[in-house]
This record gives sequence, structure tokens and C-alpha cells, in this order.
Amino acid sequence: MKILYIILFIGFVVLVGGLYMPTEDEEVDMENEFAEMELQVEFIPEDGIESQEIRVINEENEIMFQLTIDELNQWTQENWDIFEEEPEVGGREVNPGGFRFFDRAASISPNNRNMIFSVSDYAVATTVSFLIVVDIKSGEMNMISNPALGGVEDYFWSEDNNLVAYTLGTARARGDFLRTDNVIDFKKEFMLNEEDIFSRSY
Repeated sequence: MKILYIILFIGFVVLVGGLYMPTEDEEVDMENEFAEMELQVEFIPEDGIESQEIRVINEENEIMFQLTIDELNQWTQENWDIFEEEPEVGGREVNPGGFRFFDRAASISPNNRNMIFSVSDYAVATTVSFLIVVDIKSGEMNMISNPALGGVEDYFWSEDNNLVAYTLGTARARGDFLRTDNVIDFKKEFMLNEEDIFSRSY
């Protein structure tokens, strides 16, 4: 008899749970509502260079995503095996758990699906940046599998939200490189230096 009650109870829970499952149309509505939000990136602290936390907030100042530099360092240590070769800067290997702050460059895709931001390491007049892509809704993070030479400056998204281009400044000059990454497979698409840009403009 107890077994019968247990089976009936489980069936009731499944039935009631099923009643509250969102329909396909409701899921689409929720997705559209999220896409129409006004989201912006916020660095904490606001003043100064060394930002210890990055957030995405909506128009009502609600936090949609947040990450501290300590949490990022833990995540990078756990996901550092995406690189075929150990990343180096100035002749030494980069410490995957040694990033001190978030770079002051971040951007949200036009459809509000992804945010891209960077952390960097510096040695011997050389900067290497690591690009991280966040699914804002789920909080899932992925790293672009190719480190970028230089410090990230400005981001530009493609209309389909699949590609993001950005300028990279080095110690020699600002805006030395233009690079495009794919945020679907998290790989570098291509990179142009100043000579490439000038040669293609004629």
C-alpha cells in the first residue's frame, strides 16, 4: 500500500510540475523580453584603473551578471587547458590565476546575449590580452582560444552577433592591430596590423 501511495504522490508531483512548464511561445516571449532590456556594463570600483568586479545591470539597476577578479582567477585556472601552447608574455609563462584586475573595455552584443571583456598580463613592454565571452542569461563563460597581442580598446559587433572586432594598442603606438573573433566557436577569425590595413586601403 505504501508503494502505491508513493507512486501516486510522484505522479501528482510530475503532473503539477508539468502544468507550470513554460510553453514554447512563453519561452520565446521571455527571450524577447530579455533581448529588449537596456543592459550596461559596470566596473567596481567605478574610479581608478584596478577594477575588482564586473557587472551587467539592467535599466532598473538589477544585476544580471556579476564576477569578481578572484572568481575569474579560479575559473581561468580550471579552464587554462584550452590553449595548445602555454601563453607567454615577455618570455615568461602567464600565471592563469594571477590576473589583478579587469581591463576597462567590455561590450554587450546587440541582442543582449553575450558580453565580451578582457584581462591582461604585461612584461617587458609587451601586453597580452585574454578575451572572455559570457552568456549573460545563463552566466556560462568561454575564453577565446587565441590570446591577443596588445591591450583591447574598442569593440564592434557584427549584425548577426556572431563576430566581434576590436582594436588593440601596444606600447609602440595605439591601435596597432585590428582583430576579429568568433563568439560562437570562440576562435580568432583574423587579425590585421597597420601595414595590412594600409596595403588594403589602396
